[in-house]
Amino acid sequence: MIVTMGAAVASIGRKNVGSNPSNPSNTGPQGICNAAASARDRQSPSFPALAAQCGPVRRANILRGYYYVDGMSPDDPAYRVALTDAGEAVVARNPTLQAMRAALPDPDGTGAMRRGFTMAQGVRAGMVDAAYPGWVAVGLSRSPALLQGFNDGLKAQDPNLTQALQPQEDAASGIPRPVLIGGGVAVALGLGLLAFKLTR
Repeated sequence: MIVTMGAAVASIGRKNVGSNPSNPSNTGPQGICNAAASARDRQSPSFPALAAQCGPVRRANILRGYYYVDGMSPDDPAYRVALTDAGEAVVARNPTLQAMRAALPDPDGTGAMRRGFTMAQGVRAGMVDAAYPGWVAVGLSRSPALLQGFNDGLKAQDPNLTQALQPQEDAASGIPRPVLIGGGVAVALGLGLLAFKLTR
């Protein structure tokens, strides 16, 4: 099914990789992270070991271009590094993206907006769970500049920006080939949740 997502995030859109029946949350590539979250919620002694396994799995998924929602928080330094590394690989191949990033302001001298923009380019080029943009935005909201750069990066419009085609069916993970999906509703819900969290 092809759904128009609106001008703001028209370039984002890949197969929903987290909710596909062939990739259930407890056995799919994000399953170890969901198991860790379940152990955390049950206050199980297995939580530290499961959480330690989750981080490398998340990074491997991201670097392969697969962006999943899972039960662990995206507000994690190692997770942000993985997002940055994946985005940098995309930006490094595209002079237009490099110029767009360089033109972003850096009012606080931390480069947070540029880093958020970089993260967004990895997401734009990947296979994205429909709820992912809103979910990860909550995790990035600790830094308003980082979140702004990420959101601006998702909205970037330029005829020279092309999205990489992802591999066809991966037998090991059960992820089908990409099709365009709608994510506008998920983004709106995620940002609504962010607003709610920030006003509590």
